[in-house]
Amino acid sequence: MSHEQGDPGEAMTDRSVKTAVWRYSPRYSWLVEAFQDALMVSSFGFWALLLGVIPVMAFCMLRGG
Repeated sequence: MSHEQGDPGEAMTDRSVKTAVWRYSPRYSWLVEAFQDALMVSSFGFWALLLGVIPVMAFCMLRGG
């Protein structure tokens, strides 16, 4: 490991993750960050939809139609 990366036991922080992304793709860092943001938002939306639909479907099945 190079001295620039820090100690092997160093904690992974937000700053180190962002600098790692920028180090590997400085030209497209905004695109990578936007893609990660979109994935995070869509995963929250998926779980909200799933948790909202399951009780409604269970209620409809118990009601019989």
